[in-house]
Amino acid sequence: MDIGSTESANVQDNVNQVVGLKKQGMKEHISASLQKKGAAIELNVNKNLMENKAAANKGSKLNVFA
Repeated sequence: MDIGSTESANVQDNVNQVVGLKKQGMKEHISASLQKKGAAIELNVNKNLMENKAAANKGSKLNVFA
């Protein structure tokens, strides 16, 4: 193998590493984004449950919280 083809192979390796890192970074970014959305949805559901429970308890004189 001559010097020119060795350099070409090294450049290709570097390009592959950069592309791999970008793909990994995007996967992590998407994963983190989905986790944030999931947490926000979960919080919203909990808030709605608490509001529904509060509304149901408002009508009664005795408040019992499970």
